Amino acid sequence: MAVGDDDSTSAVAKSSSSAKAYAGGDDGSAKAKASSSSEANVVVGDDDSTSAVAKSSSSAKAYASGDDGSAKAKANSSAEANVAVGEENASQQPSQQPASGTSASAQTASAAEAKVTGDQAMASGSSSSSASAQVGSGEEGTAQANAQSQSEASAAIGEGGASASAASNSSATAGSAPADDARTPTTPSATANANADANATVNVAVGDGGSAATANANAGSTATATGNGATAIADAESAASASVHVGAPADEEGDGVNGAAVVPTASAQAQSNSDASVSLW
Repeated sequence: MAVGDDDSTSAVAKSSSSAKAYAGGDDGSAKAKASSSSEANVVVGDDDSTSAVAKSSSSAKAYASGDDGSAKAKANSSAEANVAVGEENASQQPSQQPASGTSASAQTASAAEAKVTGDQAMASGSSSSSASAQVGSGEEGTAQANAQSQSEASAAIGEGGASASAASNSSATAGSAPADDARTPTTPSATANANADANATVNVAVGDGGSAATANANAGSTATATGNGATAIADAESAASASVHVGAPADEEGDGVNGAAVVPTASAQAQSNSDASVSLW
């Protein structure tokens, strides 16, 4: 959505999600995958003088093998937020902004993985974050940026079988604001927020228990810019989930334990919502 000369004020929101689930009744395998992404981008003023960008994405995968009793779970998430008030736009990093501008940027990502193969269980997680903010010389105001991420993974082997889980979360915020005594309805300011999380779990039971896997992914981004008699707002959200359950392995006659038939179940859901608006005073 854009208004004004040369599309001087605009708001764009994008989101997408996908989910897949697979159940293998013959070998007791189970697979679940989910992914989500979102982006919000707003610009107010000539030459993109005030802008905000927020992006987030997440993915989760879970896999169980009934043949060898292996289990794998993976989760990833990332978030980015950028704002700029000045002659350049928020797609640039603060180090690239002019000395007279105000800008803030935050980026973060995390990943987690857990797996069980044979008689070994392994789990690992990693996170990274960076944030920077600046207010140009001769200007009054504030610029803030914050980035956080965390990951968690676990894997276990027990008498009943194997299990693995992985979780990842990332969030980033950035904002600029003028000095309190300088605020007017047309004073430029911008904010951006991005959040993403993912989790995956899988269980493989030996003998008659079957296997199960679940995967969930969520992403959300919001951006707001104000100035030059206009406000632009963009919001995007997406969510995906997948789950699968495979019953007890079939016997030689094709029946499950105690004569019950093996009925694999799988479900997948994906939702995406985007909203963008521009208002002139």
